Amino acid sequence: MTSWKDDLSARERVTRVVETVTDPVSINWIAEEADVHWNTAADRLEEMADAGDLHRLDRDDSTAYVPDFTKAYIEEIRQLALELSAEELRAEIAAAKETIEAIQDRYDVESREELEESLADPDISAEETKTRSRALRDWEEESDAITLLKHALSLQDDLLDVDPYAEVE
Repeated sequence: MTSWKDDLSARERVTRVVETVTDPVSINWIAEEADVHWNTAADRLEEMADAGDLHRLDRDDSTAYVPDFTKAYIEEIRQLALELSAEELRAEIAAAKETIEAIQDRYDVESREELEESLADPDISAEETKTRSRALRDWEEESDAITLLKHALSLQDDLLDVDPYAEVE
């Protein structure tokens, strides 16, 4: 059985691990999770922090790192704006809306809040509660996707104004 680590260099493993964290982590933690030497982890983390991909948090006796979530979010919008045409972005928005509407129809609700409130309904089974919880997560993911896609769509025109050499689909 192959491990996720087998096809990646030590530096790539450090990058993959730190990109998955949501709370600040130490060099020791990253080195252990990525299965690399402490120096390798420290060098790669410093490189990423210097590039602005991570926040470096100096603590009393150590340094911790956490991704720059704002930069990652903006980069995701930028990539969508450059990689998809306006027509494709609009189609993705429509598909996300269709998914949300299907959830609304299935559970006969108008809002996420209403679906969330239905989780506490004593008349539904535990299995149905789990199913509704998954549907709620799907709704939230689709809603977040719509926000990203709308930002990307509005960014496309601005990209050409700012950078006439940008390759927008």
